[in-house]
Amino acid sequence: MLLLSEFWGLKSVKNRELRIYPNPVVNGELRIESGELKIESVLVYNAVGQVVMAVSDVNDTSYIINTEKLSGGLYFISVQSKDGGVVEKVVVK
Repeated sequence: MLLLSEFWGLKSVKNRELRIYPNPVVNGELRIESGELKIESVLVYNAVGQVVMAVSDVNDTSYIINTEKLSGGLYFISVQSKDGGVVEKVVVK
């Protein structure tokens, strides 16, 4: 897992149960699972730092991102909770 908390100005999540998979994404679905930690929001950034998808008010321990409308390439997935955030690098094929 790539933590870019200092770069993005985020507090890293203390709960390391956060999983973002599969990587690379080949079937059009990227799954986020956070154990017992509630996900508040998810942001998807392209390789140049532009927000290409933003979801707020998730309020669940899992979320599925549909990647079918994303071009193939490198993306950064930012997952926020009340305890902090994590950014992970993901490849969409």
